Amino acid sequence: MAKAKVSADWKKRVKQEYMRLRQQKRYKRADDVKLAWNQNRNKMTEILIVEQKRWTESKAFWISTPELPAHVTCMKKAEVIGNEGKGI
Repeated sequence: MAKAKVSADWKKRVKQEYMRLRQQKRYKRADDVKLAWNQNRNKMTEILIVEQKRWTESKAFWISTPELPAHVTCMKKAEVIGNEGKGI
């Protein structure tokens, strides 16, 4: 059997179709990435809104512990200085 000859027009069509499919796949991937990014951003925004609301509505308070930790001898002491240069 002789090898069938393929016309130049046929080769051109096949190449164009192949390139079209590759481009379509590339654009689909880019669209999927954008969609996922937007969905993640929306979820994060919703969570942040809920957390911000919880933080503003809750009353924060300090629980002081009277007992000192065992490593208190190694700790640096913090000192707060006001605008006038006096310790607070």
